[in-house]
Amino acid sequence: MLTTTARHFLRLTAKRSMSSSAAHPLPSWATVDPSTMSGRHPAIGANLCNGRWWAPEETSSFQNIVDPLNGEVFLTVPDTNSEEVHPYIERMANAPRTGLHNPLKNPERYNMLGEVCANAAREMAKPEVQYFFSKLIQRLTPKSWPQASGEPTVVRKFLENYSCDNVRYLAKSFGVPGDRGGKNFKKCFYFCSILQMLLFVIVCCCLLLFAAVCCWWCWWCCG
Repeated sequence: MLTTTARHFLRLTAKRSMSSSAAHPLPSWATVDPSTMSGRHPAIGANLCNGRWWAPEETSSFQNIVDPLNGEVFLTVPDTNSEEVHPYIERMANAPRTGLHNPLKNPERYNMLGEVCANAAREMAKPEVQYFFSKLIQRLTPKSWPQASGEPTVVRKFLENYSCDNVRYLAKSFGVPGDRGGKNFKKCFYFCSILQMLLFVIVCCCLLLFAAVCCWWCWWCCG
């Protein structure tokens, strides 16, 4: 049988879970409402290339995602074909071989990226932002509320950890002398790609993207 302390802990945990899953207003920057995504109000995806979100009419075709609960199309994403990938290839070809955020050539960018992490962590600490991402994850994956709300928390903790000066330690080497040279710091070779898996919707995407930006690890950015 459960002790009095255990029962009190379970009741307290249940209350906190219910309060955290209570509805909150949308963030000012949100472009979709996960609570109203439906056939009448579908969400529209967009491609991002060279720092610009492409308008829907710039892609020839779209793929409709069906809501498994009622069969309605509640999400539309670009279905980019092989004839439309040239801007992306051109952008990747223009990336310098040593990375845009090279810790040896552009050390001042680490201060900027540390500030980006601090600001993003503060934003994700807001209850309405936590609720927004958690609810959006639930609309896309079959996860319970503790599972869905855990992803924004992990991302926020990651950003908090790399706020300010910690981001520069991503390029620190823990290697030991060996038979080959070039082991003094982590480095990349040309551009990298991120293959996103569905299990962790924002955790893998955010963490891998951050590693690619800050430390340009080609081998690590394939999840």
